[in-house]
Amino acid sequence: MNAFIHETCIATGIDSKNPAAHYIKGAGPQHLDGVQSVAYGRLRLMDSDFQRVERQKRVIELCLQKAKTMDISRIRLIMEAVLPQIAYEFDMNEMLSIAKIVKNINIVASYGVPETSNVRTIDMGAAG
Repeated sequence: MNAFIHETCIATGIDSKNPAAHYIKGAGPQHLDGVQSVAYGRLRLMDSDFQRVERQKRVIELCLQKAKTMDISRIRLIMEAVLPQIAYEFDMNEMLSIAKIVKNINIVASYGVPETSNVRTIDMGAAG
């Protein structure tokens, strides 16, 4: 994960001269900062794409939980910093309307295509 943290720091310019400031120091449960969360969600090659998507969903769920503890002025500050960096279909007023009800939003289920319970791994041989 620290390799992805390093890469994220370089790519974003966040602490690019000192990526080690964001490195995970030990095993076990962690409270991640933004750089660490991005790196965690982007981890590849250690498992399947399905597990990577699960990590990304977990990050989103935890961000939602954290947002539920914030007042609207704090959420607005975050939105003003983040929204210019992403593409989305809503204007700021629509996003603020959603933010005002964030405490009422619950993720009850999510599904992938294909549904992971129906996926099986097969060896395709040397030809891949």
